[in-house]
Amino acid sequence: MIRRLVAAGALALVACQGRPPALATTLAAGEALFWRDQYDSARAMLQTALVASRASRDSVAEVRALYWLGRAAYGQGDYAAARRDGEASLHLALRWNLTGDLFSAWNGLGLLAWNQGRLVEAESLLTNAARAAALVGDHLSVGKASGNLGLVKVELGDFVGARAGLEAMLAAGRAAADPRVEGNALANLGMLDIREGDARSAVPRLNEARTLYQRIHYQAGQANLYGQLATAWHGLGDYQAAFAAGDSALSLARRLHLRQEEAANLEVIAMLHRESGDGFAALRHLEAAQAINRSLDLKVETGTDLRRVAEIRFDLGQPNAAVLGAKDALAIHAAVGAQPERLADLLFLARADTATSSTWLLDARRLADSLGTRRARGDVDLTAAELALARREWASALEVMADIRRSQEPADAELGFRIASAEMRAYAGARRWAEAEPAARRAVDAVERIRSSLNSRWTRARFLASRAGAFAGLVEILLADGRLDQAFTVADAVRGRALVEHLAGITAEDPSRTALLASFAVRERALRRITDLEQHLAAIGDDASPEAARTRPRLREQLVEQQAGIAEAARRQAASPRAAALLGGASVDVAAVQRVLAPGEALVEYLIGGERVHAFVISATAIHHAVLPVDPEDLATRVRVARDLVGRPGAPSAGWTVLGALHSLLVGPLRGAGWLKGVDRLLVVPHGVLSYLPFAALRDPLRGRYLIEDVAVTLVPSAATLVALRSQASPRTGAARVRALAPFPRQLPGTAAELAGIARIRPATDRLEGAAATEAAVRSMDPGVGVLHLATHGLLNPDNPLFSRMDLQASGPAAERGDGRLEVHEILGLEVRTPLVYLSGCETALGPVGVFTRGDDFVTLAQSFLFAGTRAVVATLWRIPDAGSAVLVELFYRNLSRADPGLALARAQRELIRSPVYSSPYYWAGHVLSGDTREADPGGPPTP
Repeated sequence: MIRRLVAAGALALVACQGRPPALATTLAAGEALFWRDQYDSARAMLQTALVASRASRDSVAEVRALYWLGRAAYGQGDYAAARRDGEASLHLALRWNLTGDLFSAWNGLGLLAWNQGRLVEAESLLTNAARAAALVGDHLSVGKASGNLGLVKVELGDFVGARAGLEAMLAAGRAAADPRVEGNALANLGMLDIREGDARSAVPRLNEARTLYQRIHYQAGQANLYGQLATAWHGLGDYQAAFAAGDSALSLARRLHLRQEEAANLEVIAMLHRESGDGFAALRHLEAAQAINRSLDLKVETGTDLRRVAEIRFDLGQPNAAVLGAKDALAIHAAVGAQPERLADLLFLARADTATSSTWLLDARRLADSLGTRRARGDVDLTAAELALARREWASALEVMADIRRSQEPADAELGFRIASAEMRAYAGARRWAEAEPAARRAVDAVERIRSSLNSRWTRARFLASRAGAFAGLVEILLADGRLDQAFTVADAVRGRALVEHLAGITAEDPSRTALLASFAVRERALRRITDLEQHLAAIGDDASPEAARTRPRLREQLVEQQAGIAEAARRQAASPRAAALLGGASVDVAAVQRVLAPGEALVEYLIGGERVHAFVISATAIHHAVLPVDPEDLATRVRVARDLVGRPGAPSAGWTVLGALHSLLVGPLRGAGWLKGVDRLLVVPHGVLSYLPFAALRDPLRGRYLIEDVAVTLVPSAATLVALRSQASPRTGAARVRALAPFPRQLPGTAAELAGIARIRPATDRLEGAAATEAAVRSMDPGVGVLHLATHGLLNPDNPLFSRMDLQASGPAAERGDGRLEVHEILGLEVRTPLVYLSGCETALGPVGVFTRGDDFVTLAQSFLFAGTRAVVATLWRIPDAGSAVLVELFYRNLSRADPGLALARAQRELIRSPVYSSPYYWAGHVLSGDTREADPGGPPTP
């Protein structure tokens, strides 16, 4: 759990009567600046007061100036200065017996020690603070000290004592009508609720604290509150609210230069990215947090960051590095006595260090028993169950799971998912299918509940991919129960969702979260204008100045106006069944797929689970299923190697070996079973890493033939997509007019050769080169154009896939959609009547996050054209050389005169295979066709 705590400050001090007016005024001004979070100005003012107090030999003023200098340094994360000034203040207060100032000095030093992980010292200092306050009858300060002692007890694992201290602080704050103290107590009680696994109780406390902070304009407290809320919403499975709150917290902390808060918020966002399936983004945020925490000498946080990095390294297949990092974290937490963090270290080591997992687990159980919380014992039990599952000890796992069900209420969505997943695996392992299926559906429901709350970036697709094991588990249970048709329907529902997730984010309207939506829309929205507006709003933040108050509503009004235009267009297009299928929003049954398959066609749909890889094969008359002989992790490695070899010139023999192995694993079992007999068209629905594999280049090691030499290969986003595409008549492309654009013939001389080759075959081609190849030429196509050919750069945007684009020549200002950047969000708004689009750019078929992420599917330029109305798209998987691309393109169009696009591409690739110059898969296998290529009258022989 993220370490999110709010320290209770000391009582504001006022200048004493009799002090020189100038000195009193300077001290009061410094304190006022501190409370407005203007720490630089406060330190300058207080330094002036310190010099004046020493000059006038005003010991009381000197003590207080030193104290407030320490507090200001603390607020900025300058802990060395904070300790120096705080200890000087305490020394003088003791020397001159200033009993009224002792609480402040002890309390400030105690908070600093707590922050830096000196927990025993912090406990002693804060105990002295409580005594000092009691001696002078200062009940509010006694409550503050009790609450701050509660923070130390949280780190020591004494949650009962911590709650008592925080409740005392809350009572004192309310009795004194002090909103800051009351808000801090509520925030810390909310933190404690989260630590104990009760995020549902935390949210109302945190919202109440936020109201108090807003009333007194306590921005530093609000920065902490947003981070706390992010952690709470995460626990409840509302990732959209969590990301929004985390982004707001980070923005506010950076604006106020609160370095410790910045690090804490980076940790929150890292956690969200990791559990959304984006480990690399999580690592980036954690590395930034680590740098801050180490510079501030925050021991507890430094250890926690080490463990979180270790967890991600473990996810990424680096167990040795993960174990070493976790051991370092454990040593740090054990040294400072941070028991809950130590428990988390032990539980991770139990999972990662398999050689001594039983020892780590025993230590964790002893520690959990000493902590005495239900959540701590539940975490240990769940880890024990998962370890039993890894050892295939089904009965032991079920016994532990029964105990967990009796003692744990999974209000935490992540905990609910882990419990349901463990039950599913245990019942399935014991072959108790009747009990396994409800557990699997609970796991799937938990995934869907969390997924539906995610924002519109990549997080939904990545999260779904990271939890694909739940869907695969349900598929396997249905298969074991003999329900093959239902298993296929579930498998098909896993994919094809990345684009709909982006559009869902754009169309979502939740008035209760408008402000939070604004905090992350900068990164998530499509249009540059929206980005500019959001950046301006983020810069204003919670500024309460009159100018900001006037500007903020105007910016929000413009933002809503811009978003409404995008949302309305997306809603109109998503209303049709075809759009729903293309976006992954429709399900399909086997009978519907079989009705649209012709003789000689077969659909092969892959599903990569946690431990197995499945293949479904459907023809017009039958459905089959196979578990393929490959481990999912091994498959990912093989695909990576295959792309490295095939996606660049050279090393053909090594490439043949890898391609042969992949053929044996992915296609060989299907052929061996006779399921592909008589098939000359293969419709492939890939999954996960297979989306990046050039299936056409898979090479049969027994016959020495590439797959494309035997069958025409077409990729389909999902089976539901195929059914939707074939529900409409397909016009002929053989004699259709081509509009071909090459906007940069000098930079890409091969593109001019492409257009020349097309024109030789199709003299009526609309051939547009250089300045004539504009964005407007794409937008203004008349219904007579049957093929759109774009020979240009294809650029991918890894941060916002809706910005991935094809580069064309500008035809007008950006406001008129004429800037030459034909981006995904703009393609989605087009009505493309052209049956075929050929994207002869670089990597136009790839997802914008690069290769081999955990994203299950990808928003590509190709998929966006399918959504916009075209029936088939040819795109590229890697950077195709100009010369080879020009040759293949000319062969494609020559074949297109007498065959549909699928056969035309297959025949062009076969001709290059026989070429002495371009036979390497590097030149031809990167061109892939997606969508549906079957035509009512293909104009050529039915077999390749």
